[in-house]
Amino acid sequence: MLTVIYRPETNQLSPEIERKLWRQLKGAFRINRLIAVPGDFDTMRQALDASEGERVFLEPKGDRTVAWIPEGDIVIVVGNTAESNLAYADQDETYRIDTEGTDDHNHLYGSNAVAIALAIRYGQ
Repeated sequence: MLTVIYRPETNQLSPEIERKLWRQLKGAFRINRLIAVPGDFDTMRQALDASEGERVFLEPKGDRTVAWIPEGDIVIVVGNTAESNLAYADQDETYRIDTEGTDDHNHLYGSNAVAIALAIRYGQ
């Protein structure tokens, strides 16, 4: 099972565009469950507790590259411009996508990060 938990991008994207991005990703990568926080759950803790699988926190300063994302059932967790999810992650659960930007400017929208991570996972 593939679950994605995300914080909607409130600073830079309209809710309509955000919904369209996630809907496209859900179909393209056969995401079984898509959870918005807030939205489907009030808190990240509630969303995490309601999900099953190995947790994959995609964070700009994650400890592992996305090449290390585990096989099998996973829960991908992404933040937004205003808030990360590092407070909920154990060190061995954080992954990054290496970009050409500096540490201060290497952030991707959650939907972009998920698309890249899943494309790599599926061997593209």
